[in-house]
Amino acid sequence: MSKRKFAAVVQKKGFLEVRNRDHVIFVFTDAAGKPNAKIQTKMSHGTGNDISDRLLVFMAKQMKLGKKAELDKYIDCSISEAQYRTILRKQNFHV
Repeated sequence: MSKRKFAAVVQKKGFLEVRNRDHVIFVFTDAAGKPNAKIQTKMSHGTGNDISDRLLVFMAKQMKLGKKAELDKYIDCSISEAQYRTILRKQNFHV
């Protein structure tokens, strides 16, 4: 998956982008737009345009999706922002 596509989709679905020297961090926001530090993921600024499958598995866990297949559905818009918020609420996150 391309870094550009991932960044565009997650920002459209409630994540804020925070850049630091080495990484881009995506922090999910609650319904009021307030960042929730418990739901975040990051990717490197490093070389290459794609995110490896191994890293996508880790990112899915950070985003509380559990499996890479769910992250793929989220990115391909089979899981909407509203559905994602429902998934998080079922895990007792206040979003």
